[in-house]
Amino acid sequence: MTFIPDATLLHEHRKWLERFDPQHLMNWEKLLANDQQAALCESAARRLLLQNGNSVEPNELLDGSRKSPDFRCAQAGKKFFAEVTCISIGKATEYTGLSHLPSTTSGFSFSGFGGLSGAIFRECISKTRQCADLPHPAILVVGTFHWMASYLCFEKRHIELLLTGETTLTQNINPQTGGPVGDDYVSTELKAAAFLRPINGWIDHARNPIAAILACGFGVEQPNVRCAFHPKPVRCFSSEFIPQIECCRLE
Repeated sequence: MTFIPDATLLHEHRKWLERFDPQHLMNWEKLLANDQQAALCESAARRLLLQNGNSVEPNELLDGSRKSPDFRCAQAGKKFFAEVTCISIGKATEYTGLSHLPSTTSGFSFSGFGGLSGAIFRECISKTRQCADLPHPAILVVGTFHWMASYLCFEKRHIELLLTGETTLTQNINPQTGGPVGDDYVSTELKAAAFLRPINGWIDHARNPIAAILACGFGVEQPNVRCAFHPKPVRCFSSEFIPQIECCRLE
């Protein structure tokens, strides 16, 4: 399947980059030539942040002294950084088992699918260092252009799983009788939980340089986007920066 970039988004992003140091546009054009989906994901994230009332500027350090988040953003005098990463259409298919587009013969049908929380979790791990030691909150924007995954894998329940990890229906058993004790309940071992980890029989916070994850299904006409907040980040990110986006946090 050949990925066809949105020509309008390409033009819009180029015009935006022309306002800054020419090297930013040159670097983005190189990214576009090497990885179209990653370059378009940056463009779509920039558009999303602007649509939520933020001013957005490139944050790339042109001297190459260190990797830094892609964007520097501000709203009402408050600032934050945004790092963007892309789950390719091919990788999304591997994780979910979903074809990118409905079959021309069978239409929109499927027997079951996996989510993208594991893929987003891995992106969170790989980007934590890049979001560390910053003077303002940093968020991770994870997007995909996989059409069917964008439609199915960014609903509220999937974003909740980013915070709790994979869950199972659990029943306590009396070891003497082998019978059930009490009601069944939902439990988790925090597998693929973005911001929590088990330690010494308890729960610890993890990857706290990332204040929140914006999970973005960019493959549909109206992007399917939700936000998951870190329960105890180094610096807190406010929902005031993303008033158009539904957010989720742990109690």
